[in-house]
Amino acid sequence: MGATALCAAAQKPAEKSAPPVDGFVARWYHSATGETMPYRLFVPADYLAAKNYPVILWLHGAAGRGSDNLQQISGGNFLGTHVWTTPENQAKYHAFVIAPQCDATKAWARPHAEGPALSIRLALEILDAIEKEYSIDRNREYVAGQSMGGEGAWAAIAARPGRFAAAVPLCGYGFENMIVSGARTPVWIWQGDKDEIVAVEGARQWVAACAKQEARRNIQKFQAGATTCGEKRLPTRILFLGCFPSKEEIRPSNL
Repeated sequence: MGATALCAAAQKPAEKSAPPVDGFVARWYHSATGETMPYRLFVPADYLAAKNYPVILWLHGAAGRGSDNLQQISGGNFLGTHVWTTPENQAKYHAFVIAPQCDATKAWARPHAEGPALSIRLALEILDAIEKEYSIDRNREYVAGQSMGGEGAWAAIAARPGRFAAAVPLCGYGFENMIVSGARTPVWIWQGDKDEIVAVEGARQWVAACAKQEARRNIQKFQAGATTCGEKRLPTRILFLGCFPSKEEIRPSNL
């Protein structure tokens, strides 16, 4: 091995060996600019390259941060990642799920700047890579996330206007400059009206700001009663996507 090859091998971060968890395979993404992001990937058991499949990009909350490639699909992020992968739902929808893990010192949408934050940029690059590796339906890509991940969902649709068929931010909202570009994407906002961490008033203000940008037709709000962000109802209600309609098929009544 030459000196150049040895240098490249030394610079490439070592990947830890991690077993699959509930069908989620552990992977590590290495960007062209040298960053690394761990992620979990769920591939439908009946995957055939001749077919096109929907995909959900799940963005975890702050408790899912780290480098163990596990927290983002467990604990408070278990429902958000596993609701799509139950045998019943896979039999109907055959969907991929991508669950990247944000570094412990970073966030999906912060630091707030004119361009996308590093973490959301890497998550979107992972989605790009999965599109190239598997047969993904480009018209049935969805982004969902809770708390910090809800903020990340807004960042994702702002960074890639028109890319996602729909977005589901749970108890999380973004920054004002995300509204114009994000208004093109149908969004279903979940917010607990007794949430002590992310106040419901913020969600109300966010919906009002979206309305000013003529995004009202794409926005509906669900009040989660006494729960923080509707987690108890998440397994049944988050499947508002029905049969994973395409961008052309989604209407406000579907949300």
